[in-house]
Amino acid sequence: MHEGKVAQYVFDLVKETAEEDLDIKGKKITELTFAMARPFSVVPDSFEFYFTELVKNTDLEGVLLHFEESEDLEFGAFYLSGIEVED
Repeated sequence: MHEGKVAQYVFDLVKETAEEDLDIKGKKITELTFAMARPFSVVPDSFEFYFTELVKNTDLEGVLLHFEESEDLEFGAFYLSGIEVED
C-alpha cells in the first residue's frame, strides 16, 4: 500500500507550491488533477482514501480529486497535472 506515501508526498508538494507560487499563494485550493497511465502505479480509490484522511483539519480538506487516464504518458506514470483555486 504505497498510496499512503504517495499521498503524503503530494500533500507536501501542494503545501509547498501554495506557499511559494504567487498565482496560488493565499487562495483556496479547490481541485487537484492527476494524469495517469496504465498499468496504474497508484490505485485512485486507495490514493483518495489516504489523501482524504491526511488533509483532514487542513486547508486542503474538501479538495476535489480528479484522475485522468492518458495514453500519451509513459508506462505507469502518475503525476499532479493541475491545481485549481478559487478566484
